[in-house]
Amino acid sequence: MVKFGADPFANATKQLHDACEILGIKDEGLIKYLAMPNKMLRVKIPVRMDNGKIRVFTGFRSQHNNDRGPYKGGIRYFDPEGGVEYMEREVMALSAWMTWKTSIAGVPLGGGKGAIFVNPKKEKFSRIEMSRLTRRFAFMISEIIGPQKDIPAPDVYTTGKEMTQIMDTYGKLNGVTHQPGVITGKPIPMGGSLARNVATGLGTAYCVREAAQEIG
Repeated sequence: MVKFGADPFANATKQLHDACEILGIKDEGLIKYLAMPNKMLRVKIPVRMDNGKIRVFTGFRSQHNNDRGPYKGGIRYFDPEGGVEYMEREVMALSAWMTWKTSIAGVPLGGGKGAIFVNPKKEKFSRIEMSRLTRRFAFMISEIIGPQKDIPAPDVYTTGKEMTQIMDTYGKLNGVTHQPGVITGKPIPMGGSLARNVATGLGTAYCVREAAQEIG
């Protein structure tokens, strides 16, 4: 079911085609390459709940493009109305937008995005259940992430706590005690950035200011 609003990946693809038309890029092979993710991982995440039963969640990691550097993008916990199939298309679109954002900003990173189809604000999970979910997902994507591969970050309903759990799980699987480069958005004591918690809002404010000056 992909009926909730417009298809986000179709929107992203149209934006790319519009940009290429403005820039005079007519190579269809290049446009197709820039549109589609390099890889799209979809995983089943089995989690033992506090009642002893197993519940299976669905997770995604879209790796859109890494020509400029490691894939980069957040991991969100959310349940859009369009269901799992809508979320898959949304994650693909978000990973593409990350590629273009990092390129426009001139930073040596590519674009990626991840998600688990779950809403911790609607359902009441225990701290242990959420830790199990996060760590199991980290285990399942551990082979495709890393400081030189793909660097996740917080997003909707994820915080530095989840990033620390991902970092810890990745480190244990790779035989290292502390690998801060595998994720961003860590708590400051774990090597995080002082400005991380306000970066998105501050960046939005800067963009609005510049747009207002440009438009008048």
